[in-house]
Amino acid sequence: KIKMSVDIKRLHLHYIIIFGIPLLWLISIALLNAETKTVGESINVSEVFGDVPDSTEGQSWASIYLKGEKIGYSYESYHNSSKGMLYKEYMKMRIPLGGAVREVEADNFALLDSNLSIRSFSAGMSSGKYDITIHGIVDKDKLELTYISGGRRNTKTIPVSGPIYFQGQLPRIIKYSGFKSKLFSIPVFDPLSLSLTDLKVDVSAPQVIGSDSSYALNVDFNGIKTTMTINSKGELIKDIQPGGMLVKSEPRNKALKLKSSYAAGEDFLVKLSVPSDSIIDNPRTTTYLKVELEEIDPSSYVLGDGSSQLLLNSKPVEVEINRVNPKHIEIQNLDDYLKASNFVQCKDSSIVKASNKITVGLTSNREKAFAIADWVYKNIEKDITVSVPSAVEVLRVKRGDCNEHTVLYVALARAAGIPCKTVIGIVYKDGMFFYHAWPAVYLGYWHHLDPTFGQHTADATHIQLLEGSIEKQTELVNVVGKLKVKIIEYH
Repeated sequence: KIKMSVDIKRLHLHYIIIFGIPLLWLISIALLNAETKTVGESINVSEVFGDVPDSTEGQSWASIYLKGEKIGYSYESYHNSSKGMLYKEYMKMRIPLGGAVREVEADNFALLDSNLSIRSFSAGMSSGKYDITIHGIVDKDKLELTYISGGRRNTKTIPVSGPIYFQGQLPRIIKYSGFKSKLFSIPVFDPLSLSLTDLKVDVSAPQVIGSDSSYALNVDFNGIKTTMTINSKGELIKDIQPGGMLVKSEPRNKALKLKSSYAAGEDFLVKLSVPSDSIIDNPRTTTYLKVELEEIDPSSYVLGDGSSQLLLNSKPVEVEINRVNPKHIEIQNLDDYLKASNFVQCKDSSIVKASNKITVGLTSNREKAFAIADWVYKNIEKDITVSVPSAVEVLRVKRGDCNEHTVLYVALARAAGIPCKTVIGIVYKDGMFFYHAWPAVYLGYWHHLDPTFGQHTADATHIQLLEGSIEKQTELVNVVGKLKVKIIEYH
């Protein structure tokens, strides 16, 4: 346990997310705000892939630091076998969040072809009572996926047009492409969206460090940019990331050393919060808020929903939230907000049964929306959870933070026929703003609720930055540690 000078749980900070999705799965997605130069159209890395030597064996260890504090380590290895190349990844993190040390583990075991492309894999992640497992087999022109969450086994088939890789393989892949100074496109499997996406990698000219050469890789994953430094053996040297994150190569014995307790001031919920220039009295009853947001590009975020949050100006960025008089708007494709997805399983029998039971006898979407909010608030235990939330898993475990509350709410609402979306942003508490998630339902306008706080109408200190599913949260990395809020008016 962390020794706290204040009761974090009493302050409800444990409701609020820190987007600490396990780094084994996100480390290559992106956590560095670095400039990526454009050098023309990218080419597929397999087009220049050299012959892979018979011996690509080896292992590497790295430590993970956040704000100068070590929070975890990762391990990677390649091993030749009669079946092909065996590739292993493992990550462990201990993160002080909300008054306790949260532990997360993730692993990946894969069989690769001689060109390092994926033939099959089994990846998993566990944190507390939550876990998810993904199995994949590449069969000619398709990737057959089986993912298990909440005791449910689901399948998905993804078309494949060529070799595919994991993000963690990037240093080794670039080595066997010959370190050419080009902009490469590398098709990788993204476990958050359970899909394939292109990783853009710009390889710099080599720099000599001692007797070896190093290369800087400018990486762009769906608009999120990172830079890593690797050596001539295709091994990671370091990866500096936003918000004070650092991953660097270290010997095994040093990497394995982790702290088991932290001081109160080391809690990362507070360390990664967003500064406010003034105090808001009685924030949970606030119905109107006008703010200026500093260090955020409005073109890269969704700072207005057309209803109760409006983007007033782009320079400076001014946002107005009005929960009393939202503007009615027409939505062209409401079916998009009723669909099931990988982790919002609104068609699952357990979700449908629970939704029907909660809303029995109710006729209007407003009544149903509020009843579902009350049920989620009362039945889901409040606790920080570092996981990839799945609605059926949350319904089974009944524990979590705002991510878990929100994904279950969205699934239950859609099962009841209520158009619903996930909102990602920040919320005010005790002099600062914290990263948070909550749902909004369409009632002729976008009505924001917060089942984590037990609010039928989310108070006006809920400032929307993005909308969408769990993988959208990674886009916050470009503002973490930089975003600031200036209060202009509230009541």
